[in-house]
Amino acid sequence: MEKPDYLLHGEAARLFPVLSNTSKEGRTTSIVLACVSKVEELGAELLSSLGQRAGESHMAVTS
Repeated sequence: MEKPDYLLHGEAARLFPVLSNTSKEGRTTSIVLACVSKVEELGAELLSSLGQRAGESHMAVTS
């Protein structure tokens, strides 16, 4: 399956985002995605609450 153009580029999520302080939603999203991508148990629990499996081939990719 081919990815849409808007998914082919972008920056990796950061624990300390480089977004302006007025972009609270963007900063929060970046922090959550950074944590989910680095803390496997957190990612697995969040995905399982959505009815999705998490494992080596099912991890969320944020970069």
